[in-house]
Amino acid sequence: MKEKFTNAIVLGGLAGLMFCIVPIGGFEFRLSWQLAAIWGGGLFFAAFLSGWWRRLFWLAALGHVAFSLPPSYDAYVSLGTVAVFLAFVEKIKGSEFDKYLAWTRMSKDIDEDRVLNAIAVGALALIAWQALQFAGAFSMWFERPSGPFNPCSAGAMLALCLPAFMRRRWWPGFIACAWGICAAGSSTGAAAGMAATIAFAIADRRIPRIALLSAAGILGSAAVLWVSFVDPLANTLACTRWVAWQRAAEIVLANPLGLGLGSFKDLFPQITAGVPGLGELSVENGAIVMRQAFTQAHNEYVQLGFELGLPTLALACAWVLSIGIRTLISATSPRAAAGMTAIAVGCLGWGLFHIAPLALVACAWIGLYEKSILSAPEPRGYQYPRRAIKTLLGKIRGLSGQN
Repeated sequence: MKEKFTNAIVLGGLAGLMFCIVPIGGFEFRLSWQLAAIWGGGLFFAAFLSGWWRRLFWLAALGHVAFSLPPSYDAYVSLGTVAVFLAFVEKIKGSEFDKYLAWTRMSKDIDEDRVLNAIAVGALALIAWQALQFAGAFSMWFERPSGPFNPCSAGAMLALCLPAFMRRRWWPGFIACAWGICAAGSSTGAAAGMAATIAFAIADRRIPRIALLSAAGILGSAAVLWVSFVDPLANTLACTRWVAWQRAAEIVLANPLGLGLGSFKDLFPQITAGVPGLGELSVENGAIVMRQAFTQAHNEYVQLGFELGLPTLALACAWVLSIGIRTLISATSPRAAAGMTAIAVGCLGWGLFHIAPLALVACAWIGLYEKSILSAPEPRGYQYPRRAIKTLLGKIRGLSGQN
């Protein structure tokens, strides 16, 4: 079935090239050789991808770009970035994509420990930078030590790196990451880090129940202290992101198929111009100037729905839900499950995939997670919903009754 689907995509790419080659210069028209190259190359790339989610997501993004009039430069840049990230996931996963790279040196499989070590070293470098800023040796770009990032990016970055320290002899780095998140004062990073820790505890079947309860109590106390001292809840609720997300949701409901890849940066500031907190309008030298515009949603789910529509958003949510269920059912890597949880929670409050270093770490976790489930002994093959739910409930009962 998979081979037939791949052959159909390849034939579709050839047909698209034959149909779209029209001698028209520029990107102003739908039928042009440049667009034909994008369509044909995009469909060929889809054939190289493994996994239904990545294929459907890539085809949805490709379709939005190819059928947008006039095609946007930002859309093509975003599409190219998406392609790089997907190829990175494929390489980390070590899937059948390697067969197509057998003639290059890239075909050698990537070792999981080396990837985790690289993530850990990057986190330690960021923490060291924060420590130097905290001590006054380096100037801070913002009011809190965050290295080369802003505080939200630094906290989210450390939350993504946190699972890499959930290994023997690396556990001191876990404490260092926790300090770095607290120093940056990022609520998104704190929530993602706590969720990742809980996911690791659930996925690791060797942890006894008393340890789980103790960890839950510690994390609960840390959450109370966080909203009381580090970043009070009132500050979070007063953030203008809530207003931006509400406006974006209204726009998504009015345009359920999305406004196009890369459109948020251009369209959202125009639509919300003059809204308090989203865009300040003023007239300077006879020209209308807008400041403090929201060019990113700071929420990957909101921006995904805005740009690619509700069907693609539903696809992403279904993928995240399937990861959670599979983590509870199958014997996946606890670290990879923690990394995926950090991604899912971090995307709720920050644009992880719109900042290159964060996006690369996130893609590395996606590749490591899918690599782990390939070797998982269960579930084998497709499970019907009733059977999957029954297996999930059995696992939950076994988890709650362990010593």
